[in-house]
Amino acid sequence: MPAATWKKKHRTAWEDRFNRPTGEELVEHYNAQTRALFEHVLEKIRGLGPMTVSLEWMGLPWRWCLVIQPEDLDQQADRAWAYLVPDLEGPLLAMPIDLHLVDRLPMRRIKKHAREVVAKGRTIEHLTYAEWHVNAKTQFEDIMEMISRLYKLRHEEPEDPRAEKKPDASA
Repeated sequence: MPAATWKKKHRTAWEDRFNRPTGEELVEHYNAQTRALFEHVLEKIRGLGPMTVSLEWMGLPWRWCLVIQPEDLDQQADRAWAYLVPDLEGPLLAMPIDLHLVDRLPMRRIKKHAREVVAKGRTIEHLTYAEWHVNAKTQFEDIMEMISRLYKLRHEEPEDPRAEKKPDASA
Protein backbone atom coordinates (compact mmCIF):
# COMPACT_ATOMS: atom_id res chain seq x y z
CA MET A 1 0.00 0.00 0.00
CA PRO A 2 1.55 3.29 -1.07
CA ALA A 3 2.19 5.92 1.53
CA ALA A 4 -0.13 8.90 1.47
CA THR A 5 1.32 11.79 -0.44
CA TRP A 6 0.62 15.31 0.56
CA LYS A 7 0.45 17.96 -2.04
CA LYS A 8 1.92 21.18 -0.81
CA LYS A 9 -0.22 24.11 -1.86
CA HIS A 10 1.90 26.55 -3.81
CA ARG A 11 1.79 29.99 -2.26
CA THR A 12 2.80 33.07 -4.10
CA ALA A 13 5.43 35.25 -2.48
CA TRP A 14 2.66 37.82 -1.98
CA GLU A 15 0.79 35.40 0.32
CA ASP A 16 3.76 34.17 2.38
CA ARG A 17 3.77 36.24 5.55
CA PHE A 18 6.97 34.78 6.96
CA ASN A 19 9.26 35.41 3.99
CA ARG A 20 9.72 38.99 2.81
CA PRO A 21 9.55 38.95 -1.01
CA THR A 22 11.78 40.88 -3.36
CA GLY A 23 10.21 43.29 -5.83
CA GLU A 24 10.42 40.67 -8.58
CA GLU A 25 8.94 37.92 -6.39
CA LEU A 26 6.09 40.21 -5.38
CA VAL A 27 4.70 40.25 -8.92
CA GLU A 28 5.90 36.85 -10.17
CA HIS A 29 2.34 35.51 -10.19
CA TYR A 30 1.37 38.04 -12.91
CA ASN A 31 1.65 37.51 -16.63
CA ALA A 32 3.80 40.01 -18.56
CA GLN A 33 0.88 42.33 -19.35
CA THR A 34 -0.37 42.55 -15.76
CA ARG A 35 3.18 42.96 -14.46
CA ALA A 36 3.67 45.88 -16.85
CA LEU A 37 0.39 47.39 -15.62
CA PHE A 38 1.51 47.09 -11.98
CA GLU A 39 4.81 48.80 -12.81
CA HIS A 40 2.96 51.49 -14.80
CA VAL A 41 0.73 52.31 -11.82
CA LEU A 42 3.74 52.60 -9.51
CA GLU A 43 5.67 54.72 -12.02
CA LYS A 44 2.78 57.15 -12.53
CA ILE A 45 2.24 57.60 -8.80
CA ARG A 46 5.96 58.20 -8.27
CA GLY A 47 5.76 60.78 -11.04
CA LEU A 48 3.57 63.03 -8.89
CA GLY A 49 6.51 63.96 -6.70
CA PRO A 50 9.12 62.49 -4.37
CA MET A 51 7.66 59.38 -2.77
CA THR A 52 8.82 56.89 -0.19
CA VAL A 53 7.80 53.37 -1.21
CA SER A 54 8.20 50.52 1.25
CA LEU A 55 7.18 46.88 1.22
CA GLU A 56 5.12 45.98 4.28
CA TRP A 57 2.95 43.13 5.50
CA MET A 58 -0.53 44.59 5.96
CA GLY A 59 -2.38 41.45 7.01
CA LEU A 60 -5.41 39.96 5.30
CA PRO A 61 -6.67 40.63 2.68
CA TRP A 62 -3.84 42.83 1.34
CA ARG A 63 -0.89 40.78 2.59
CA TRP A 64 2.42 42.17 1.25
CA CYS A 65 1.92 45.51 -0.44
CA LEU A 66 3.75 48.66 -1.40
CA VAL A 67 3.07 51.48 1.04
CA ILE A 68 3.40 54.86 -0.65
CA GLN A 69 3.97 58.10 1.21
CA PRO A 70 4.91 61.49 -0.27
CA GLU A 71 8.22 62.57 1.25
CA ASP A 72 6.99 66.06 2.04
CA LEU A 73 3.96 64.91 4.03
CA ASP A 74 3.97 63.97 7.68
CA GLN A 75 5.90 60.70 7.95
CA GLN A 76 4.55 60.11 11.44
CA ALA A 77 1.00 59.58 10.19
CA ASP A 78 -0.67 56.39 11.31
CA ARG A 79 -1.62 55.56 7.74
CA ALA A 80 -0.03 55.78 4.34
CA TRP A 81 -1.10 58.04 1.50
CA ALA A 82 -1.69 55.04 -0.80
CA TYR A 83 -1.26 51.28 -0.92
CA LEU A 84 -0.46 49.30 -4.08
CA VAL A 85 -1.53 45.71 -3.55
CA PRO A 86 -0.40 42.93 -5.93
CA ASP A 87 -3.71 41.10 -5.61
CA LEU A 88 -4.01 37.80 -7.48
CA GLU A 89 -6.72 39.27 -9.74
CA GLY A 90 -4.59 42.28 -10.67
CA PRO A 91 -3.21 45.45 -9.11
CA LEU A 92 -5.33 47.04 -6.42
CA LEU A 93 -4.78 50.67 -5.51
CA ALA A 94 -6.17 51.77 -2.16
CA MET A 95 -6.22 55.26 -0.70
CA PRO A 96 -7.53 56.60 2.59
CA ILE A 97 -8.96 60.00 1.62
CA ASP A 98 -9.92 62.76 4.06
CA LEU A 99 -13.59 63.68 3.65
CA HIS A 100 -12.81 67.38 3.47
CA LEU A 101 -10.64 66.66 0.39
CA VAL A 102 -13.45 64.64 -1.19
CA ASP A 103 -15.75 67.64 -0.70
CA ARG A 104 -13.28 69.81 -2.62
CA LEU A 105 -12.97 67.48 -5.64
CA PRO A 106 -14.74 68.58 -8.84
CA MET A 107 -16.69 65.31 -9.06
CA ARG A 108 -18.46 66.18 -12.31
CA ARG A 109 -15.12 66.44 -14.08
CA ILE A 110 -13.94 63.02 -12.92
CA LYS A 111 -14.90 59.85 -14.79
CA LYS A 112 -17.79 57.93 -13.32
CA HIS A 113 -15.95 54.69 -12.52
CA ALA A 114 -13.21 56.62 -10.68
CA ARG A 115 -15.55 58.77 -8.60
CA GLU A 116 -18.01 55.97 -7.74
CA VAL A 117 -15.29 54.09 -5.87
CA VAL A 118 -14.78 57.14 -3.66
CA ALA A 119 -18.52 57.69 -3.24
CA LYS A 120 -19.11 54.04 -2.28
CA GLY A 121 -15.92 53.59 -0.25
CA ARG A 122 -16.00 52.62 3.39
CA THR A 123 -16.08 55.66 5.63
CA ILE A 124 -14.53 55.48 9.07
CA GLU A 125 -14.42 58.65 11.14
CA HIS A 126 -13.15 61.36 8.76
CA LEU A 127 -11.70 59.03 6.10
CA THR A 128 -13.11 57.30 3.05
CA TYR A 129 -11.22 54.20 1.96
CA ALA A 130 -11.25 53.94 -1.82
CA GLU A 131 -10.08 50.74 -3.55
CA TRP A 132 -9.63 50.60 -7.31
CA HIS A 133 -9.02 47.30 -9.11
CA VAL A 134 -6.82 48.37 -12.00
CA ASN A 135 -7.53 46.35 -15.16
CA ALA A 136 -6.07 48.49 -17.95
CA LYS A 137 -3.83 51.50 -18.50
CA THR A 138 -6.68 53.55 -19.95
CA GLN A 139 -8.82 52.86 -16.89
CA PHE A 140 -5.91 53.80 -14.64
CA GLU A 141 -5.43 57.11 -16.46
CA ASP A 142 -8.94 58.11 -15.36
CA ILE A 143 -8.13 57.07 -11.79
CA MET A 144 -4.80 58.89 -12.01
CA GLU A 145 -6.63 62.11 -12.87
CA MET A 146 -8.41 61.92 -9.52
CA ILE A 147 -5.23 60.91 -7.67
CA SER A 148 -3.29 63.84 -9.07
CA ARG A 149 -6.09 66.21 -8.02
CA LEU A 150 -6.02 64.71 -4.53
CA TYR A 151 -2.24 65.08 -4.41
CA LYS A 152 -2.47 68.75 -5.37
CA LEU A 153 -5.30 69.39 -2.91
CA ARG A 154 -3.34 67.66 -0.14
CA HIS A 155 -0.39 69.96 -0.74
CA GLU A 156 -2.42 73.14 -0.79
CA GLU A 157 -5.00 72.14 1.78
CA PRO A 158 -6.01 74.53 4.51
CA GLU A 159 -6.39 73.15 7.99
CA ASP A 160 -9.06 70.47 8.26
CA PRO A 161 -12.23 72.19 9.52
CA ARG A 162 -13.12 69.01 11.47
CA ALA A 163 -9.85 69.08 13.42
CA GLU A 164 -9.92 70.39 16.95
CA LYS A 165 -8.69 73.96 17.21
CA LYS A 166 -5.82 74.46 19.61
CA PRO A 167 -6.13 77.45 21.95
CA ASP A 168 -3.93 80.38 21.08
CA ALA A 169 -1.07 80.63 23.60
CA SER A 170 -0.66 84.37 23.09
CA ALA A 171 -4.19 85.19 24.32
